[in-house]
Amino acid sequence: MEKGIKEGLYAFTIVLILVVLSFNVSLVFAQVKTGELIDANNWQKAADLLPPPVIEMLKTHGLVIKVGESKDYPFPSEFVEATKKYAGTAKLEDNLLGYQAGLPFPEINPKDPNAGIKIAWNYQYHCEPEQRYFPKATFVWNNKNGAIERTATLADRKLLYVGRTMTPPIPELPNPDGIIYKELLQLYDPKDVAGIGFLQIRYKSEKKDDDTWAYVPALRRVRRMSAAQRTDAYIGTDIAIEDFYGFSGKITEFDWKFITRKKVLAIRDTERQPATFGGPKYKWCPLDMPWQAREVNIVEVISKLKSHPYSKRIIYLDAQWADCFYSEIYDKKGEFWKLWIQPWYWWPQHRLFTYPASDMIDFQALHATTVPTICEPKGTYGPDMFTIDALEKVGR
Repeated sequence: MEKGIKEGLYAFTIVLILVVLSFNVSLVFAQVKTGELIDANNWQKAADLLPPPVIEMLKTHGLVIKVGESKDYPFPSEFVEATKKYAGTAKLEDNLLGYQAGLPFPEINPKDPNAGIKIAWNYQYHCEPEQRYFPKATFVWNNKNGAIERTATLADRKLLYVGRTMTPPIPELPNPDGIIYKELLQLYDPKDVAGIGFLQIRYKSEKKDDDTWAYVPALRRVRRMSAAQRTDAYIGTDIAIEDFYGFSGKITEFDWKFITRKKVLAIRDTERQPATFGGPKYKWCPLDMPWQAREVNIVEVISKLKSHPYSKRIIYLDAQWADCFYSEIYDKKGEFWKLWIQPWYWWPQHRLFTYPASDMIDFQALHATTVPTICEPKGTYGPDMFTIDALEKVGR
């Protein structure tokens, strides 16, 4: 009887936490107001509400921020129920053990010495489309003179194997190999890169490296990529594969330190896709997107590998949805290098966020890669799409 009461109280607490996290009141900062424009003339108003590189964009890059109304984006009920059902089953050891579905750690005490790694696992298993499809994502090379150097367009598919709450089978696909997800990228424009493809498989085990293959039409064969190549420039852009979505490395290969929780301005909902970029000077500034006040967890992320090209990342993760808004990247000397800005687009009919664009700015080279994107949260494909044979077939 007593055990049942305790379990009931714990489940109620989990639901209450999720409800509180889902409730985001209207902008309350005295220094900025809904509808106000922030630019080079009044950037001081937002000095405490933005990462330092974004302040620099306001001051010198021509960025203009329109402060939007902060809105409520509740989790899908299926995700809430899964979080409640599996509450307390996820355990920290060298890896995350016992995870089934929902948010692994819905209640995190900032004073917990494991707060950073718990936030990281929440990011890994945040609520996202389980069969996501980008029919069109266009990489745009932008130089410091305001010119577009080139573009390349791809299609992308991602299939979640675990943590499934909305698309059968729930909570996991048949999974003897212990896969977290598979992702397939296929370039189709322009002709000089058409057919190049990448297949990545991420595993649960911290002892098993990602399997990553590339198909190169000129060689007419598939070749395996090493783990070290995750930090190479992707098809010559400012983005490494490990930079995708703000961070796409293996959680266990990094040390995660919680820094603070605070409110920032971020692009929670672009209200359209693809999102657009431009500006009077540099063409990589987000355009015509409302910036909302969001509570974020800020974490410092340092690779355990001394050979890693980044000394650290500072990542800003939504405290409710656990997805990324910003990732500051620092070079081996510890100097600030690049900034990833991640806008989001809300699908009310699917009750999910997807990617309307991404933006990676190299502040040292004054160069950027913007990626306006059309994303569908309900792709119609299965595991057969994510094989070496399929990678080779679609590239021909």
